[in-house]
Amino acid sequence: MTSADDRLVVWLAGRPAADLRRGDAKGPVLTYREDYLDGPHIPLSPVLAATTAVQPRRRVAAFLDHLLPDNPDTRQRWARHFQVSPTTFDLLAVMGEETAGALQFLPPGVADRRDARYEPVSEEQIGDRLRGLRTDQAGWALPDERWSLAGAQAKFTLALLEGRWHRPVGSAASTHILKPGISRLHHQGLVEHITMRAARRLGMTTATTQWREFDGEPALVITRFDRRGTDPVRRIHQVDMCQALGRGPKYETDGGPGAADIAGVIRRVSSDPQTDLYRLADALMFAHLTESPDAHAKNYALLLTETAARLAPLYDMATALPYEHTGLDLSVAMALGGQRRQGRVLPRHLVTMAERDLGIDAARVLDRYRSMATELPGAFEEALDEVSGAPAAELRRRILPRLREVTGLALDQLRTTSYSAPPPDPGRTWVHPHTRSGRHVEGYWRTH
Repeated sequence: MTSADDRLVVWLAGRPAADLRRGDAKGPVLTYREDYLDGPHIPLSPVLAATTAVQPRRRVAAFLDHLLPDNPDTRQRWARHFQVSPTTFDLLAVMGEETAGALQFLPPGVADRRDARYEPVSEEQIGDRLRGLRTDQAGWALPDERWSLAGAQAKFTLALLEGRWHRPVGSAASTHILKPGISRLHHQGLVEHITMRAARRLGMTTATTQWREFDGEPALVITRFDRRGTDPVRRIHQVDMCQALGRGPKYETDGGPGAADIAGVIRRVSSDPQTDLYRLADALMFAHLTESPDAHAKNYALLLTETAARLAPLYDMATALPYEHTGLDLSVAMALGGQRRQGRVLPRHLVTMAERDLGIDAARVLDRYRSMATELPGAFEEALDEVSGAPAAELRRRILPRLREVTGLALDQLRTTSYSAPPPDPGRTWVHPHTRSGRHVEGYWRTH
């Protein structure tokens, strides 16, 4: 690429927010624009402070990399098509006109809606694209599309406008993400939909999903929560928790964020930290009870506006119960109170998560864990009832009996020790179980 291609303008919610230069071996160079900071503004990330100083380059590099697909084959294909190197900067220069959240990467002097248009697509065309992805997991985008999303699963974006599907071209914003599921795991897309629906039935805030067919091809259809409206489609800024913390790895075991790290971000920036911390606790407990192994830090995110920040709806939730026989590692991506293995969460782990990692009430967390374990089999059964056909019937046989075993064991483990506060006693205060100097301390009465 020529020297003229060594700078990009980072647009955020339709405004030029920062300048990005290619940099060198130390990483790209990013600086906010003064005129962007003069008025109300949104930071690119909590870890990239809104100042005119040059941002820490390692954090910038990690932040930008998490805007691209995890699949290296997809990155290489994009690089070959556009005849650029497969670096983060070069790929965002050619595929960064529509990304997660409200970011767009454009050459200097170019408006944020250049070449933006929508092309109507038929059910048959969508079906053809899904069929192609099942056989070619790296074939995400068509040649004239300029969007990028993170993650390992094959996917593509569409916009639903006035009841009809359209393909966003250039910098046009999408409204939905379509995924065929992981081809090596039978019915995995449907498993994700059922898991998300079950979570909703437990009162959890999740992305809206549908399971439907296009010309005979089934697909998981996800409504983007970082988009609003249709005329025009408005982008809402979103950062995943790796971006919010400036971390490269997504898995805790590789040095990525854990529950305490995410809780720290929530406490610092959320407009309602208590509600969001309990939502995080719900997600961690749900992952263990449903044996959902891939709930890593990139599957938690923040939604950011000029006046508020909140934990985003949960997404990419999928139980591995139907695949226990495949030899999958069923350790969860993020430990719960120090416990990573499925089926081994004890009351003390829940207390540690609540009090040490999240800073919330342990008794409330234990009660929620109990109710979640009690209600989960029914929630999954109701979610399965919403879907007809042989795949749903097969998943019913593969999920429900094992889920009842898992949740039954969890309830048995809760009964072994009571960690809830006893009834009120005049003149004494109940001290909840807690961790002191790295050791667990049982609950006890303190006399006034």
